[in-house]
Amino acid sequence: MLCSLRRGFGQLNDIQHETVKLGKPSLVIHSSTLEKNENDIVTFTNYVLNELAKTELRKRFAIVHTEKYIYIVGGYIYDPQIPVRRKALHDYKYDIQTGKLIPIQALPNGAVCFGLCCDENYIYASMKEYENMFFHAFVVGGNTLDNKVLTDCYGLMLKNSNETWIKLPDLPAPTSEPGVGVHNNTLHCIGGYDILGNKSIAHGEYLTLRYPQDKQWRYVSQIDTVRALPLVFIIPGNSINEQNVYVAGGFNVNSHTHKTYIVPDLQVFNQMTQRWQRVTTIPDLELSHALSFNNDKLHISEIIELPNELPMTNILRSFDLQKLIWTNGKDNNDNKRIKIPEKPLQSSSNLSSDVKKIPNILAKTKISTLKFAAFF
Repeated sequence: MLCSLRRGFGQLNDIQHETVKLGKPSLVIHSSTLEKNENDIVTFTNYVLNELAKTELRKRFAIVHTEKYIYIVGGYIYDPQIPVRRKALHDYKYDIQTGKLIPIQALPNGAVCFGLCCDENYIYASMKEYENMFFHAFVVGGNTLDNKVLTDCYGLMLKNSNETWIKLPDLPAPTSEPGVGVHNNTLHCIGGYDILGNKSIAHGEYLTLRYPQDKQWRYVSQIDTVRALPLVFIIPGNSINEQNVYVAGGFNVNSHTHKTYIVPDLQVFNQMTQRWQRVTTIPDLELSHALSFNNDKLHISEIIELPNELPMTNILRSFDLQKLIWTNGKDNNDNKRIKIPEKPLQSSSNLSSDVKKIPNILAKTKISTLKFAAFF
């Protein structure tokens, strides 16, 4: 599960800055039951991009990996001849067996810069308006091609044919690029930003939505260190209603220079105090790095672009949520390639005593989302 900090972050610039080449995905996620490692995901993503490049010049889109199909969601089409940005007429699913793109219904609002997550399992919705439907992917917030921030939320019913977008309750306020996670039929939306004039203003609101029964989002708390595009992952507790919600990394924008910078920490929401607590500092986190959560470890990775070869991923260091320690990538069995030189590891953490009281029940399944996100 990867959260890369590299591409497509923030509001759209003037069209004169567009280039005549296919955009990289702003977000890439996969279902928690998908048995593929980071390098598999990068490889299959490149297969999809190669096919998409033959079809259209799409940018700021997202990709969802499932067992049978890989979905291309949202974004816009750039026509360099006029030039103009247009909403996509349809999205796609890539058939892994045939290697072909199949058109599907487009994201209704044609948004970019949205939050995105996958459910752990298909969910049967018993309310009348959702009867006999199974949600799997969720789109939260975003903005239009003219940088109007949205409150829209949608669920995509993934199946073998006729995938359909279903409208979910709107967010209470417009939000672009929140961190989004889902567990036990509940969506968690954390952070994001609004656009005032031409300025991106990050916030730290934490909202939840139980689907399909909730008619509106519920405000839970405020995270002190505001951010957009954090990695959100949920670890189950001792009971069905007990869970630990984590937020890792993300971005903010300097109000004076308007430059984007990283928020290099890991925080957890304490259900007893209803407050966010810092777990650790993420050492040496750079804009080109990726964050991921797999089983009980938070990883810092990089994507290595190789000439005439498919990209590879390299885990630089990992944080063990059971032992509360950082380890170098060379000590991690999840690495899949030879290491390249890296910066010295900095000290971790200053963990508060309250965080240590949180139940340390870690699921051995994949719960977080795989995302690529980035910059202007």
